[in-house]
Amino acid sequence: MRSGVLPPADRQLLLFQRWLAENLSAIDYPGHRRLLELFATWHVQRRPHTLTDHCPLTSKQIHQARNEILLAIAFLSHLAERERTLADCTQADVDDWHAGGYTARRLTHAFLRWAMRCNHMPTVTIPHRSTSNPTPLAQHQRLILLRQAVNREDIPLQDRVAAALVLPPLRAAAHPDRAAHRPRCSP
Repeated sequence: MRSGVLPPADRQLLLFQRWLAENLSAIDYPGHRRLLELFATWHVQRRPHTLTDHCPLTSKQIHQARNEILLAIAFLSHLAERERTLADCTQADVDDWHAGGYTARRLTHAFLRWAMRCNHMPTVTIPHRSTSNPTPLAQHQRLILLRQAVNREDIPLQDRVAAALVLPPLRAAAHPDRAAHRPRCSP
């Protein structure tokens, strides 16, 4: 490759392709293996191949591609446990899958969308839930909630103690006046 006789190859992509071949060959059910080969070829590997034209792949990009494949395998196993195939998958199957851990299974969305687009499964609604962190409470909102929780006699004592632990005031270091006194980092 260094002499220019062979085209350049991305090491991460080559390792992923070897990993993919090993994992797909370990799948016992031929129908699942074929679906996963199609998914890997037409969806998962397209992005890394496109990215390698511009820059080397990172381990994080390959990690996501692997997780998409692993979750697709797990979803097909989930259907097999329910004695279903992808072709007769129902909304209840998809909902049950996501109920087992939405954030961890979010990467299954790519497989489900691909399978519906290619008519490998019926159209279902893919659950969507924002996984971003909500806006943090401002100091004054936090203090209002803390005062309400601690001073209300109709709230059980255990709940008031829990509120005091969950809603402590922000540290004084977060105060804007104190930020001016912090030493600056040099470039």
